[in-house]
Amino acid sequence: MQAELDGLIDRGLTVLTGGTGLLLVLFAFFGGPQRWLPPELGLLVAVVCFTAGGIRIARLPYARRVDAALKGQFRTRDAAGPNPAALRGFMRRPAPRVAVVVFGAVVVALLGWPVGMQQLQTEVTTGLTMFAAPLLVAATSLAVLYCLVILLGPWGAIRLGGPDATPGYSLPSYLALVFTAGIAAGIVLWGPAEALVHAQRPPPHAGVTPGTQPAAITGVATSFIHWGITAWAAYAAIAVPLAYAVFNRDAPLRLASVVLPASPPDARAARFIDGVGLLAVIGGIATSLALVADQFVRGAVVSFGIGGSAVDRTIVIAAIVLVATVTAITGVHRGVRRLAALTVAGFALVWTFVLTVGPTGEVLALAGAGAGEYLRTLPLASVRVGGDWVRAWPLYNWAWWFSWAPFAGVFTAAISRGRTLRMVIGASVLATAGATIAWFAVMGPAAVVLLGGTPVGDTAVVGFRLLAVLPAGGLLSVAFLALIMLFMITSADAATLVLATVDPQTAADSVSTAVIGWAALLALVTIAVAATGGAATLQALTVMTGVPVAALALAAMGSSIVWWRRRDGTERSLIRAVIERLPTVPTYHDLYR
Repeated sequence: MQAELDGLIDRGLTVLTGGTGLLLVLFAFFGGPQRWLPPELGLLVAVVCFTAGGIRIARLPYARRVDAALKGQFRTRDAAGPNPAALRGFMRRPAPRVAVVVFGAVVVALLGWPVGMQQLQTEVTTGLTMFAAPLLVAATSLAVLYCLVILLGPWGAIRLGGPDATPGYSLPSYLALVFTAGIAAGIVLWGPAEALVHAQRPPPHAGVTPGTQPAAITGVATSFIHWGITAWAAYAAIAVPLAYAVFNRDAPLRLASVVLPASPPDARAARFIDGVGLLAVIGGIATSLALVADQFVRGAVVSFGIGGSAVDRTIVIAAIVLVATVTAITGVHRGVRRLAALTVAGFALVWTFVLTVGPTGEVLALAGAGAGEYLRTLPLASVRVGGDWVRAWPLYNWAWWFSWAPFAGVFTAAISRGRTLRMVIGASVLATAGATIAWFAVMGPAAVVLLGGTPVGDTAVVGFRLLAVLPAGGLLSVAFLALIMLFMITSADAATLVLATVDPQTAADSVSTAVIGWAALLALVTIAVAATGGAATLQALTVMTGVPVAALALAAMGSSIVWWRRRDGTERSLIRAVIERLPTVPTYHDLYR
């Protein structure tokens, strides 16, 4: 009976996806505002298509056996199905209650004191980045050096889970999971927009005239700095120590294990660290969801003249959370992995199309000049702490990246069993930063070249304005909308798994219930914040958690180095391994006798 019901649901999802997808293709080829279709219905068709398609992909059967290689990682395959009693029990736990109280207070303050909360946002942002600047700069700079030491030194050969451990996921799947979980749809928004913003309003210390070629080069280089290796190293500073603590020191999968691997579950210090991480995860994902829903709706208005209301934002948020919940319940090995692969494929497709049909020569020339400027200015940019622009851009970015580290770091650590530390760094820093810079190296210069003569305007729609001037712009806009949703879904499903797993009160057979409970709480917080227009305020409050997480990252890196120095390992550095692989050239002394 259950098999027949599943088959009926799958067939219905397939038909729904195909029918609504056909309508979207018609929208794309007609282009412009669709006068023959009500705006609200047009956006609903798009959301239904993406939602049904995402759920159908997540529900595809898993062909390979999930074996012991996934031990210690996210698994919901064998979890008991959710039920009302279990959901009521979930809401009686301390962690969800604390989250409800904290974020409920934020929503009430946004409703009753909007002007004061806006002023608080400004004061928090300014004060935090001013007083925490040395800490943030030290944490990001040391994180980069930490990753470099692991990458080149002997510690990089340490295998998570022991010498005989094997990875649970193929290398392509692992790379896709790490990349899509660690970065939300912000990459889609800021890829075209940030270089254009800095080209028209360059950093004061750059000493270039706005709107000129040097300003354009500075804009591209600045976007690389904010989204490149320095940013992704913040995640690795949490992920690597936590993965080692979990798989090599038998610590529980929780944020506190990075510095307190042997701490009991109810220890106050450990509970405080986990609590800060939990609030950071919810605040970060809820903020991104609210901003992404707004970007999605604005993009639909600009591209097709459909949608635009608060109801539309609520529909988009609900759709993203629904797909993320289904994929999280199916497990990392099934739905989460598939959606990550689809996201990377769409990402590469849009990137390739824009590079091919856009002003390729000018884009590559500007990207190359920007890369050179990036390498030249990176050392000084990494330690700069003074000035309003520095506080508003790099320091704020570092705090935001660290506020996401509890979620991205825990997720990366959980799926890294069987990998060497060098591979974790290569995947979570080098590969991810490389993919991010590649995106910014095409989308940013393309926007500067094609839109540089016009004001930036609304940064949320710069990408749609860029696509509108390219061939097949309507079809590209549909792909862009889908990419926005996919990136947010892949971050949200990973976040719900992290929230469900790190809670010590989540039993092994109740992960599905916890996923549904946290996803519902996440949706309610996001919808409430979006309805009150407080996404920017919540973002500023979430950034506050980035400061203690940065301090935690420094402690985690120090603790892990102490652990590794005490072990009697025989691992080789990367340099020594390369030298030993070089061919030996024999010397014949008898020739000179």
